[in-house]
Amino acid sequence: MKLYIYIDGLNLYYGCLKDSPYRWLNISQLCSFLFPNDEIVKIKYFTAPIKAVENDDDQDRPNRQQIYLRAIRTISNAEIIEGNFLSHIVEMRRSDGRGLVSVIKNEEKGTDVNIASHLLFDAHAGLFEKAVVISNDSDLVTPVRMVKEGLKLPITIVSPFNHNNIQLKNVATNVKQIRSGVLNISQFPPDMKDSVGRFSIPDKWKVTLGTEDYSFGVILFNKIDKKFLLIKHASDSHWSFPKGHQENEESNLETAKRELSEETGISKAQFLSKRFIESYRFQKDQVAYNKKVTYFVAIADPLDVNVRIQQKEISSYKWVSIQEAVSLITYKETKNIVRKAYEYLTH
Repeated sequence: MKLYIYIDGLNLYYGCLKDSPYRWLNISQLCSFLFPNDEIVKIKYFTAPIKAVENDDDQDRPNRQQIYLRAIRTISNAEIIEGNFLSHIVEMRRSDGRGLVSVIKNEEKGTDVNIASHLLFDAHAGLFEKAVVISNDSDLVTPVRMVKEGLKLPITIVSPFNHNNIQLKNVATNVKQIRSGVLNISQFPPDMKDSVGRFSIPDKWKVTLGTEDYSFGVILFNKIDKKFLLIKHASDSHWSFPKGHQENEESNLETAKRELSEETGISKAQFLSKRFIESYRFQKDQVAYNKKVTYFVAIADPLDVNVRIQQKEISSYKWVSIQEAVSLITYKETKNIVRKAYEYLTH
């Protein structure tokens, strides 16, 4: 379906990015991971320019924001819509009632109105078949209801927080949340280039570079049913193939076989010479890793297809067709791997 996505920038920031290693977020990659089966026509990013305020300990905040907006502008189908961001010093009463203190009060003006206006205009103009709003702001209840009930168009609410606003949930077609695993793999490269020149991630947002991270796994295929074995990882609920790290002096193939046996209970399979490589970057505890997964292709033994999952690490499993595999697998890179594996195994 043709998709228009409306992102409440500050709601996204305070919901899942502030004080995290994921602030250099590529919103295009994020949206692709969240909606892999839809055509993302337009991403509208709503924000308000931050202004430096006297006595603010962090005078570089406006500059970091502009660098980030510069990165967003490199996305061909993204548009930035700006409202107003007011920062001023006000006197507020102490919680213990003992007088007043001076605090910096930040007020965002216009973002919710801008999102509502663009959402309703685009819907009436027939620009999308489905809308997505990334926000947890209950002020958007009315325009969301109008799109769903008045214009009969599906609309999904994605919450940046660890819960969905109940009012938005009640009027939306569907709701989703943003998991840290998706943020991990949805980062801009640290060094970028646009029509003006080169620029880099702000120093305060940089993470420590880690060593290369290698894993080895198995794409197990049942030739009789033409189905793949997928597992659901308990740690972050993503669907993929059995895989893991080497132990002691194992060979790559020995690691893959052990992981298959430990995670699924399957120890008999015909391993082929074909391998597929998956590469991506992720962040953990403010350390960036370059991940490389080598998948060995194996044909399931008809006498050994009963799965016994490792319950501490695996929450579920499924034997699935290629269509189901592409739909169920969480990450885009792994979807591409299974397509290539199926072509190799059936031709």
